[in-house]
Amino acid sequence: MWPFLVVYTAAVISPGPDFALVVRSALTRGRKASLLNALGIGCGVGLHTLIALLGVSVLVQASPLLATTLPLVGIAYLLYLGWGGLTAKADTRMVVLEQDQADRGDFWRGFLTNVLNPKALLFFSAILLQLIDGFSILAQVFILVYVLIVTTAWFALVGVLLATERLRQRFLHKRHWIDRSAGAIFVLLAALFLLDWWQRFIV
Repeated sequence: MWPFLVVYTAAVISPGPDFALVVRSALTRGRKASLLNALGIGCGVGLHTLIALLGVSVLVQASPLLATTLPLVGIAYLLYLGWGGLTAKADTRMVVLEQDQADRGDFWRGFLTNVLNPKALLFFSAILLQLIDGFSILAQVFILVYVLIVTTAWFALVGVLLATERLRQRFLHKRHWIDRSAGAIFVLLAALFLLDWWQRFIV
């Protein structure tokens, strides 16, 4: 079990779409929004893990149509997030630091960003299955709980650390640049994922 714990922990703390989303929310929308992102990401990881443990991901990989098209859905969603960020406009009005802005959309953005992440689809459908092969039911339940707690806790920590009033005040007049930077990261990740998809399925 230790190989899985080490590999997964390293994977969850490495920067990616989830990290970019939480950073943007923490700096532009506040602590509550970033915490809802973290909860959504945790639930997304939990769904990935449950699907892998139930063997559904094996069926997906066995279907050429699903294995080919599902990553494209995730890439399209990253491009959607990227376009929204890149087209953010500067607010020329008097800008005042607002209280935490959060709604259920923050949860769903975190959930969808994780669930539709092509790399997450690959990790849980291939790598995870190799690492947990032969595990007992009890061990599999432990893994499910572990990924839920560790993922949510990590991104919640990132959100809390970055959503301090001092940091938000510092970036207040650069809010649109934060959105644009996050948008550029989403587009870059989408391009890298598309290149990986092309090499795996087309070339």
